[in-house]
Amino acid sequence: LRSAQPVAHRVLSRIQVSCPLRHVQCAWKGDYGDLQTHLVSSTAHSVMNGGDGGSLVVETIVKDDDDVTMLFNDNDYSTAATATAVDLAKSFKEEANTKFASNNFQEARDLYTKGIDVLQTNDNDTTSSASITTKQLTSILYANRAAVASKLEQFELCIDDCHAAIALDAAYTKAYTRRYKANLELGHFQEAVQGLEEGCAANRTSALLVRELQQAIMIRDSFEKAQTLLLQQQKSTNANANATQQQL
Repeated sequence: LRSAQPVAHRVLSRIQVSCPLRHVQCAWKGDYGDLQTHLVSSTAHSVMNGGDGGSLVVETIVKDDDDVTMLFNDNDYSTAATATAVDLAKSFKEEANTKFASNNFQEARDLYTKGIDVLQTNDNDTTSSASITTKQLTSILYANRAAVASKLEQFELCIDDCHAAIALDAAYTKAYTRRYKANLELGHFQEAVQGLEEGCAANRTSALLVRELQQAIMIRDSFEKAQTLLLQQQKSTNANANATQQQL
């Protein structure tokens, strides 16, 4: 829109909007053109230890021209907008999904990254059930960011994020399928097969992974067969050329 309809883009950027994060009560309001900057800001949505000894509160800031007002009192956390790090990360994920669906891939990647950062910063308990949820959500965020990298044809980055997703949730099917497709794009056919074999071993009930593995094996074998035929043809061509030279 910025390049195709610059006037429409300028009008859109001046429309007043509120923070779209559904799981937190952020009171930010401003121009649509400033929304992405607000969403990825390191200070707009911060998670900190609350006054009840364990809850998490979200710091929200209202900007009205030159006036900046904090929405909570340091000594009264009951008035703060409360949310867990998981709630905040879910909000970033949902907003990133919206950006992805509208093909705003760079903005989607920034928001997935923001969600990952929130969870990694606040995941201190590695044994609780909440930590399990955190790991699963972080895995989803990595896999979604991998989908962005694939759309941008950054296949190595896609594979790296899929590795990270699988390390957190070995049964997450989408991470295996996205890594498989990225390996195909790079011509890494053996790695594609090995990755799906790993996925089938971790998730034995996934019919999708089994089908993908069968396809990957067929692609790899076809490629290897084509390579063998090409080498044979080259050897035959070289042999005929040598025989012709000898006759001359």
